[in-house]
Amino acid sequence: MIPVGDADGTEVDLIDAIPSIRHFCNLFGLGRQLKYVKSAISNRIAFNIYLEKDGKLEIRERASCAGSDDATIITFGDDGSITTQLYPFETVKKYKNHGCSKIVRWQPPLDEYSRDKRSDSMPINHKRLILVFFMRKLPKSPNKKDIVKL
Repeated sequence: MIPVGDADGTEVDLIDAIPSIRHFCNLFGLGRQLKYVKSAISNRIAFNIYLEKDGKLEIRERASCAGSDDATIITFGDDGSITTQLYPFETVKKYKNHGCSKIVRWQPPLDEYSRDKRSDSMPINHKRLILVFFMRKLPKSPNKKDIVKL
């Protein structure tokens, strides 16, 4: 467990305590403003909220079941049946009982680091410069079916 600093400098080891981000980043040699550190902290906050939930599943709650890791509960039938909507294709599936569905509360991933923009994408102005260069240097291709693709 990462040591947690109190206001007076003594270390406290509590489950609910929030570790010092500065201490964590210094421990691993990371910058505090790195997008991965920020993403890891937000993932951990979502996971802590998941850990605090207890009790029965409710309608319109995210769940994992036999059909998909990501689903939404639509209804609970009087006969014990469970109807879910499976993602990513939004298929509606009805299970006979809890044992058939193997349904559990959805657990947020701790290692999800999605990017808003791909790292290998080329800016549009670079694409335009390349197109202009090819149009000036190679106005006609010997192959009539050849098309310059960018």
